[in-house]
Amino acid sequence: MKNLFFCSLCFFFLLVSCSKDNDISNAELIVNDWRITARTVDPPIAFGGTMVSDLYAQAESCYKDDIISFKSDGKYTVEEGLTKCDDSDPQVSEVGTWQLNSDETILVLTDSDSDVTEINIVKMSKNSIEMNFIEKENDVNYTYTLILDIN
Repeated sequence: MKNLFFCSLCFFFLLVSCSKDNDISNAELIVNDWRITARTVDPPIAFGGTMVSDLYAQAESCYKDDIISFKSDGKYTVEEGLTKCDDSDPQVSEVGTWQLNSDETILVLTDSDSDVTEINIVKMSKNSIEMNFIEKENDVNYTYTLILDIN
């Protein structure tokens, strides 16, 4: 009976220790270099005389390789990728700080001009982040959805 109890106890601790290894917080997952791989808006907006919802498809290739880096010290940067839209553009186009709310579902970005943007985290894994935010223009709420993948 002691052996059965001991084996059960060991199995329990094995399960608990394994589950802790897989429980990585969003705050840990976000610290990396990311690239936007999808950007949509709902409802669609006018772009070149056509209503579009897939903004990523409309973007120039020089924007598609930009890198968003979230650092462990709470700072972030947006950097030009290998392809710059204008050779005279600075390599780092934006800097600021980031933090997550207490339940790690809202990403709060504060840029160098002290402008604050709150972004909802829909889904996050070690390789991908789905997020969205709402902007109101002319009494219409536009929901922008972004997919970021590890760079």
